[in-house]
Amino acid sequence: LADIMWWVTGGHELFGSIVEYLTTPSGFANKLVAGKGPQPDVQSFAQALVLISLTGFRRPALMEDWTHLFHVESWLPEQQQAVLDVVRAFQAQLAECSEEMNDRNYARERRGERQFVAFNPMILETSVSI
Repeated sequence: LADIMWWVTGGHELFGSIVEYLTTPSGFANKLVAGKGPQPDVQSFAQALVLISLTGFRRPALMEDWTHLFHVESWLPEQQQAVLDVVRAFQAQLAECSEEMNDRNYARERRGERQFVAFNPMILETSVSI
């Protein structure tokens, strides 16, 4: 379960940034046609643009307040509280991870290196399929 969660959030954030390859017909064709060279046909280019536009909307942030999702009428109050405690503890751990990443990035900048923010929980969004 944790592996799936990683791939749909962090992995998608890192490897899913392909907009720069799809905004020009000479970029990355999503299908190749024999005899056409590396240029996509108009339909393929339009499909790629539609796909990237649908996936480009902001999604709810991973660190947002999700507690409203765990108020289930069929759950006992103790069950709801137990789930809320787990969610809050998880987000507290994510906040600690973010602080550590910020500290490391500050040290990188001081050494003249670039920051790496792709997996920072404070900027991660939830991922959903379209």
